[in-house]
Amino acid sequence: MLFKKAFEKNVEGTGRVEAFSDSIFAFSVTLLALDLNFGKLTDLSNEAVGQVLMDSAPKFIIFLISFFVLGILWVNHHHFFNNFKATNWKLLWHNNIFLLWIILMPFITNFLGNNPLQPWVISIYGLVMAAAVGSFLLMVNYVFFRSDLVDKKISVQTRKRELRRGYPGLGAYILAALVTPWNVYVSLVLLVLVPILYFIPSFLVEEK
Repeated sequence: MLFKKAFEKNVEGTGRVEAFSDSIFAFSVTLLALDLNFGKLTDLSNEAVGQVLMDSAPKFIIFLISFFVLGILWVNHHHFFNNFKATNWKLLWHNNIFLLWIILMPFITNFLGNNPLQPWVISIYGLVMAAAVGSFLLMVNYVFFRSDLVDKKISVQTRKRELRRGYPGLGAYILAALVTPWNVYVSLVLLVLVPILYFIPSFLVEEK
């Protein structure tokens, strides 16, 4: 009973959680950038430069997709935390699980960049992205509907709308992972479309 009370006890302030989360996002983006490299030129001709750029294009495109996904998740995470001013252990662990998938993104991005048309690699990439989005939605669901952390001035209707906004992205990532054995190009199109769909952050409007 005492452990349960301690587990659910609210602690004022979200600064440390946000700072830790920001450092994980920054580290992940840094790892993404460090993995970017071009192949060695065989000679100094224009043809050789063009060939190196062509060979590096798939890896660069996958980098851009992952970079924008990380950026969108960070923006939404930032705006989400503006809706409350306290934390508890459950929220901390929801956030930790979410950050686990964030830190895995650079590694799966490298894997896909080196094997852009390998079906199983695309499926794993899609599943990692789905896990990141899904864990974020679980955290949103907990804060909005299963805790007393959120500002009561934010209506239930607004909370439901914000939660539902994440469902299409989650479904698209799962679909991308599932259809890969039949058509890798459909999966790749889905992976490109998701960050375009969510370029505008979801938690922009807070009710006062």
